[in-house]
Amino acid sequence: MTGNDQRKWHTNINQYSKVEYKQVYPGIDMVYYGNQGQLEYDFVVAPGANPGHIRMNFQGVKSLELDKQGNLVLNLEGGRLSFKAPTLYQKTGDTREPVQGRFVIGLASMSVNNQVSFEVGAYDKSKELVIDPSLMYSTLFGWQCCC
Repeated sequence: MTGNDQRKWHTNINQYSKVEYKQVYPGIDMVYYGNQGQLEYDFVVAPGANPGHIRMNFQGVKSLELDKQGNLVLNLEGGRLSFKAPTLYQKTGDTREPVQGRFVIGLASMSVNNQVSFEVGAYDKSKELVIDPSLMYSTLFGWQCCC
């Protein structure tokens, strides 16, 4: 509740711990959630679905690069935006089994320089796979990502 005019206050607003978008790609959902005050998102790949369908296109990017740690760095007019190298895993009960993976910039078959996908190592395709790219650092506000 902000402001002195109680008539303009919004109360009893539903709060959600996460928002899930189904079938962003065939067999792949996108889940947004809060984590320690930060908005994060995961791609959740259903058993048998192809994580190779995931493509993130970044508008207004001057250049994209991967640093030595595999983090994705977006160079924009107003600053830089960095995503930590993705964490990939599969769950077995309460245990997360790590899966090797990394960001890939562009496509070898096309000259799409503002597009990012994921290279995924060997994993059990009969289980759900989670790809978790986390925003690490930003020197700007107001960026836009289109998936």
